[in-house]
Amino acid sequence: WPYFLISHDSEFKGHWETMIICLVLFQAMQAPFETSFADLGMGLACDVFMMVIFIIDFLHNFLTTYSDRNGNTVINGEEIVKTYINTVWFWIDFISSIPYDAFTSNDSSSTSNFKVMKLLRLARMTKILKKVDSITKAGTIRLLRLLIGLLLFFHWTACGWWGVGRLWFCRLKGFDLIYLESSGAPPHIAGYTPSSPTGPSVDHISVSFPHFNLFNSSEWARDPTGLKIEDYMCNHFTENRFADEGWDAIFEAYVASFYQASTTLMGSGGAYTSQEQLFFAFVTIIGAALQAIVFGSVAVILASADEDAVTFQKKMLKINHRMAYLNMPLEMQERVRGYYQKMWDTERSLTTDPDAFISEVSKPLGADIKMRLYQNLLVKVTF
Repeated sequence: WPYFLISHDSEFKGHWETMIICLVLFQAMQAPFETSFADLGMGLACDVFMMVIFIIDFLHNFLTTYSDRNGNTVINGEEIVKTYINTVWFWIDFISSIPYDAFTSNDSSSTSNFKVMKLLRLARMTKILKKVDSITKAGTIRLLRLLIGLLLFFHWTACGWWGVGRLWFCRLKGFDLIYLESSGAPPHIAGYTPSSPTGPSVDHISVSFPHFNLFNSSEWARDPTGLKIEDYMCNHFTENRFADEGWDAIFEAYVASFYQASTTLMGSGGAYTSQEQLFFAFVTIIGAALQAIVFGSVAVILASADEDAVTFQKKMLKINHRMAYLNMPLEMQERVRGYYQKMWDTERSLTTDPDAFISEVSKPLGADIKMRLYQNLLVKVTF
C-alpha cells in the first residue's frame, strides 16, 4: 500500500489541487448561469470529464499522506483511511463527488435543481485554501481570493435576479393582462427591459410595476393569435427569445442583470414585484456584510504586506531614541545603525539567530531542513 501513496506536500499534489480549484470555480459559474439563462452547450464529454475528475479526487484522498500532531508524516494506509473517514471532509467530499448529471435528462423537470447541487463542490475549495495563509506571498493570494469571491457573488446575484424575474413572470395565474394602447411601455422583467419586444400587439402591453393592471377574472386577455398573453410573454422572454436571437440576447440579459446585481449589493437599484423586493432586501443585507468583510480584509492585507519592514523601522526608531538619551558619540551611533542595517540587508531579520524557527519544528523536519540548507557545504567536506 505505501508504494501507491501520494505525499501531501508533493509537487504533484499542488498541481492537482490547482486543477481542482479551477474546475470548482468553473462549475460555480456554470451551474447558476445554466439554471437561470441558457445551457452553455459544453457537451456530454465535458460533463463526464469533470464528473470523473471529482470522483478521482475523492478516491485519491484515501491514498494521500498527512502530518500528525508531532509533525511526522503518516504513511500507514489503514491509519490514513481511518483518519479520513472520521473527519467532516469525508462527507463533504463524498456529497460533492456525486455525479448529479447522471440523475438528470434533457426533459427532466429537476435538471435545474441538480445543477445547483453542483455548488456543493465549492466546499472543497475551503480545505485547499486553508494552506494559503501559510505560504509565501500569502497577502497577494488572499487579495486575489477576495476579488474572485466578490466577482463570484456578483455572478450568483445576477443569475438570481434573472431567475426571480422569470419565475414571477412565468407564474402569473388568475389575472388579466390589460392592453395599454396609450402607454407603449415595454414589459419589465428582473434586470432586463427590451427596447422593442416583438410579437403581435405585445408592444402595447405594460406588465411592469406600477403600471401592471391586475383584475381578478376568469377571462384571460388574448393576443390576435389566440395565445394567452402571459404564456406568450413568458416564452418570449425565456427559451424562445434566447433560441431566436442566440447569444446576443443572452449576453444582453446577463449584462443587465449583472449591473442590477452590482447596484443592489451597493444598496441602490430598484425592485418592482414583491418577489424582487424580498430578493433585493436579502441581497442588500448580504452586500452590507460583504462590504465590511472586503474593507476589513483589504486593510489587514495592506497592513501586513511588509510587516517585517515596519518592525525594522520601529526597532531602529527605539534604538535611535535610546542612543540619543545615552549621549552616545555620533560615530558610534552610526556604527550601531550600520550593524543593524547590515543584519537586515543580509538576513532580513533583527535577531541574532534568524533560523531559530528550525529548532521549534519536529526533529525529523528540522533534520530535513538542515540537510537542504547545508548540503552544498557537506559535499565540499572531505571525510
